[in-house]
Amino acid sequence: MATAPGVSIKTVADLKGKKVTVLKGTAYQRTFDNLLATAGLTEKDVKLINMDWPTSKAAVVAGQIDATFGGSDLFLLKGQGATIALSTKGRGPDYTINSGILATEDFATQQPQLAQGLVRQLVRAAHWASQEANRDALIKLYADNSGNPELSFREELAGDNLNARYSPLLDEGFIAGYQGVLDDGVKLGLIRQPFDVKAWFQPTFVQQAVKDLQLEKQWRETDAAGKAKAAA
Repeated sequence: MATAPGVSIKTVADLKGKKVTVLKGTAYQRTFDNLLATAGLTEKDVKLINMDWPTSKAAVVAGQIDATFGGSDLFLLKGQGATIALSTKGRGPDYTINSGILATEDFATQQPQLAQGLVRQLVRAAHWASQEANRDALIKLYADNSGNPELSFREELAGDNLNARYSPLLDEGFIAGYQGVLDDGVKLGLIRQPFDVKAWFQPTFVQQAVKDLQLEKQWRETDAAGKAKAAA
């Protein structure tokens, strides 16, 4: 979270009554609501404004709002007088945003070799990204392909265990994260009806890829709370 020049926000509780922007209907709204809840606050306790990211960044630098909640690109505002006041780093799976690849059931069942080959390449890429020795190259890759400066990615990854961050395992912790997204989506009115989250995942492709690449000891599975399980 970035705050405007001269605005003092040191704790989540300090957000009460402040003019804050977040892009509603996105994963960031869910994360922001969870952050507010740690101080017993809700969206009603702040002057929440629904605003897109470019406009929000301009508004916070200009002092038109008190703070804006968003992604790692907010680090770029530090040189423009804004301050990074609060962070969700290290707070657990309820504050993370994941991405994945979906396959139709027809493709997975009718073209299993193609599906397995794709997943193998993704696991190989995850293994490369998990290596601390590749941190700088990974950051450069992000910057080159996004058009954003390396600074934002360097700040985002600072202090992170890359092996844990880029684990491709579809384990209990990963699935629980999506369950939390569903539950909060229903609560926020972004999703009308719940559904069976576990039915969306087919971990056998990843498991086979890990075995094929002899990476069984590379990553540790996590439990529903996102904590690494004891080594077998």
